Amino acid sequence: MRAISLAARCAALTLLGACASASRTTEEGAPAPSSDGAVTAVPSQLPLKYVGPRTRPVISAADMMTRLYVIADDSMMGRSAATPYNAKGALYIEREVRRLGLQPAGENGTYFQFPLDQRELDPTTSLSVAGKTVALWTEFAPRDQGPGGRAFDGATVIYAGSLGAPQKLLPPSAVAGRIALVTAAKDSAGRGNFNVNRLQLTTHFPDAAGIAVVTMDYMPPGYVEQFRGTAQVLPKGIVFTCLSYDVDPRDFTDPGSPAIVSATLAAVRPGSIVSLHCGHEGTVAAIAPLLAGLHARKLRPVTCSELFA
Repeated sequence: MRAISLAARCAALTLLGACASASRTTEEGAPAPSSDGAVTAVPSQLPLKYVGPRTRPVISAADMMTRLYVIADDSMMGRSAATPYNAKGALYIEREVRRLGLQPAGENGTYFQFPLDQRELDPTTSLSVAGKTVALWTEFAPRDQGPGGRAFDGATVIYAGSLGAPQKLLPPSAVAGRIALVTAAKDSAGRGNFNVNRLQLTTHFPDAAGIAVVTMDYMPPGYVEQFRGTAQVLPKGIVFTCLSYDVDPRDFTDPGSPAIVSATLAAVRPGSIVSLHCGHEGTVAAIAPLLAGLHARKLRPVTCSELFA
């Protein structure tokens, strides 16, 4: 059976240590174990908060519960990379492994290796068009393209076409050294698709000074705010392999599940990568008949990793 891939769009610090002794304690002040040395059982109904007894050399479910309740507590506020909360969780683990007697084997004599690079927007950055300053995060939102970014001061802006008609985009030579202005695709109700395949655009316009896509008017409330002032955190020294899709049933326009299934099956072939947006009801409803149709064609859905293995 041949394979295709369904592309559904729907911790920063690594501890390194060498073992030197057995387990000792959890947090200071934790309750002592029972006098007979029995390991506390996991409660049948999990509480919202939990402070377990001191941990024991033999690993138990109760000990794991103690650790997980500390790391998952609301006070940790999640562990998103490059935030103080990620560091808070990492420092708890460091404190515990230090108490266990592990010897540091990380960078510069610490328990950590630092595998991430952090990139932030220069606070003095400004953008102006024809002498008019454009407001950051309300009128434009920059996207980090990595170390391949180019200066575009004084570059001419040229309208390069719409994502709704990609076959009519200007040829690469027409925008070389210029800023390509591209408008978003729209459905029959005039709703724009704010999702942009940046790989396809940068591949199509490899010599452009920059690419501007008109999408902010179509972004849902709060979408830009989640990126505002947030550093871009990327694995250090790692080169990503970017994949694109060759089958796009345009399910984001909500044409209904029958249309999504029909468009996908009409274009799919062995090795295809299908773009689906699982936040749309019609897409979710199309999954079962779509899988049945692929099976009838002797096509099997797989992950991209399996497809390119």
